[in-house]
Amino acid sequence: MATIADTVSLDPLTVAADRYATLRKFAPDLLEALQFRAGKGSAKALAAIEMLRNLKWSGKRDLPADAPMPIPQGMAQNRRAQ
Repeated sequence: MATIADTVSLDPLTVAADRYATLRKFAPDLLEALQFRAGKGSAKALAAIEMLRNLKWSGKRDLPADAPMPIPQGMAQNRRAQ
């Protein structure tokens, strides 16, 4: 529990990147098991989750060029640079 509490002040994308292998292992099961809901302005995030589910079902691995990106492109690039 203390380890989880230590991550509260960290950037969630940084934590996710640091634990990519673990996330990659469990993400398909989580996407299948959980029902996601979101408020206004989160349509892209929900569309991205649905796209990932469809990729899993189809066996495809490449993201389509028009894949919904819930994080604005500039914001994602800024986070990678940190």
